Amino acid sequence: MHRRIVYSVSFLLIFSIAVFGQTPDWSGRWAGTATIEGIPGGMELTLSKDGDSWKSTMRLRVAGQELAPSVENLLIRGADASFSVPVDGRVAKFAGKFEGNAVSGTYEIFANEKKIGDGTFDLTRGGQMPPLRANPGQVADPNFNSKVANPAYKNNGPRVLFDEAHNNFHTATGRYKPFADLIGNDGYQIVPNKDNKVIAFTGQSLKGPEGSFAFMRLADSAEDVFGDEKPVSAAGRAQGIALNFGKGRVIVMGEAGMLTAQVTGLQQMPFGMNIPGIDNRQLVLNMMHWLTGKL
Repeated sequence: MHRRIVYSVSFLLIFSIAVFGQTPDWSGRWAGTATIEGIPGGMELTLSKDGDSWKSTMRLRVAGQELAPSVENLLIRGADASFSVPVDGRVAKFAGKFEGNAVSGTYEIFANEKKIGDGTFDLTRGGQMPPLRANPGQVADPNFNSKVANPAYKNNGPRVLFDEAHNNFHTATGRYKPFADLIGNDGYQIVPNKDNKVIAFTGQSLKGPEGSFAFMRLADSAEDVFGDEKPVSAAGRAQGIALNFGKGRVIVMGEAGMLTAQVTGLQQMPFGMNIPGIDNRQLVLNMMHWLTGKL
């Protein structure tokens, strides 16, 4: 009986060491590839343990740039790991699993709690990220044949005003050069428009009554955000409303700073119509001219 008890105690001790005494040590540098929507990039995690908790630093190579975002909500339980990374107003949520000298998994990217993308990562202990490569993105095809055998206009063709005044993604000399070259060879006159650029800084969206005129219209993808409340679509709305009222005229604006000139912060940065290169000053004059009947 005594010998059986001793054997039982010895078995329990050995079992406890086998199960609880070998805590995996995932500390160190892990690096490899990370892809987003199929586009390859690089990722590096450096893990260290602080008591019962883990800490990490990160480097990312994506879209031709290298970032060092903070790692938040890091949780490692056994071979499972999860953490989140805020980047440029978005949050990427990672989930992975360690297997020997490798860790791999997936991540999802959210903006305003809406999923906007996802990707995968595959790292090894002591591995290397792929080299940083420039990302040219979308570029015009230099070999596109824009010749027109029989131009529609031989001389003085219609003028085409090409909008380049709103930080446009496409320009006549950039990504839309094939379009501009093609219609130019058909006799049209391309005139880039770099005027009437107006900036609003904060504010809200507006919707006027029937018969009113909306200007500074917002994109269909625009949203109104009020503190921590759920974003509300601002599609079909604007930041300026003009309307006739009785014998007078009324203009309602959804933002005030754009119609004055202020400075802000320790650096006294311009904030309003004193920012160089914008036409808020002319907008103020146009508004007053319309209100007083000159327009």
